[in-house]
Amino acid sequence: MVDGIGSVTWWGFSPAINLIPRELEVSELNVLLVGSGDSRHIIKTMAEAWRFPSVKVNIYVIEHSLQVLARHMLFLSLALEPAQHIGLSEKTSLYLEIFGNSLIRSSTKSYIDTKASDFIRMVSDVDIAEDMLPILDMNFLKGPDTVPLLGYWGDIVTGPFISHGIECANSSLLKTENKMHVKTAKDITYYNVMAMFYELLYKTKYDECCLEIEAKQDEDSVMTRPQRALVDSCYSSGDVSDSAPVSEGPIVCENAKVYFLPLNAPSQLYLKQRFQEHFHVVYFSNSMVHTLTPDLSKTFACKAQVIVETPKFLIDVTTDQAQEYMNKVVAMTEKAGCEMLTSCNPSYDALAYFRYSAS
Repeated sequence: MVDGIGSVTWWGFSPAINLIPRELEVSELNVLLVGSGDSRHIIKTMAEAWRFPSVKVNIYVIEHSLQVLARHMLFLSLALEPAQHIGLSEKTSLYLEIFGNSLIRSSTKSYIDTKASDFIRMVSDVDIAEDMLPILDMNFLKGPDTVPLLGYWGDIVTGPFISHGIECANSSLLKTENKMHVKTAKDITYYNVMAMFYELLYKTKYDECCLEIEAKQDEDSVMTRPQRALVDSCYSSGDVSDSAPVSEGPIVCENAKVYFLPLNAPSQLYLKQRFQEHFHVVYFSNSMVHTLTPDLSKTFACKAQVIVETPKFLIDVTTDQAQEYMNKVVAMTEKAGCEMLTSCNPSYDALAYFRYSAS
């Protein structure tokens, strides 16, 4: 199983979540992602950040390899491509093709090649990086950490659909007939990613009336005037944005920022004064939960929410093994000063939630 999972994570093992807690006590939220494996949580949080207009969200990312950071750059850059460059339907298809396919179209290869060249320039010049992808800050990366690579070797056991294809706000996509799901994980994935990109662009929730319109956009596509008029008419109540912002640069996320941290950050971060009691939400993947130590917990703010990915979606993990994993996680969190918020069955729950309670 270890050989099948691979040495570099291609995608995560839990559905995308918005990392902004519903009950907030701060105006600037600092989030630490440890080994999330892909950009699902980042993009979903960015897409829904407009719902919390008084909160600025800083997302700090730690991964176990530079290849995963390179994929983060690629997905963030694509997610923030302006409507003048690519329509939502094509953006969604392109994202999913890069995210989960072993074989890609020649046009997709050209896109990746172009982005790879851009990224080399970005990691070499701070000003270029700020201009091309202002949401991303790579200043914490030093020396060899500053050269992301686009080659990667990953999971061929667990499929790519867990990140976006398991849960959905659209209940019609979860219907069953004769105890069988009517729609597939592919249908759910496409809807969820389209909804994220729509919300990221228009700063409003994705609406069913726009699904057909967006799916019919041309590949290189600004919407036609009749299409735009129809979309606007769907939102004539005045509760939402009238149209997509016109810009040649990346989509603006005024209240969100993403920071890449060095690969050795889990063992070194607590030594930096600026990160003492800094993080309000901390997320650990099941592949990097071993980095949850008393030293790292010194960077947790008082009452910080700690989220740990369970092995629910790991193939070939037995019920007993899953429970053994959970017992070890509970022991680690307790040692680090955390207490479990709600009971968790690792065979049914994708995430376990804890609260940092140490003074």
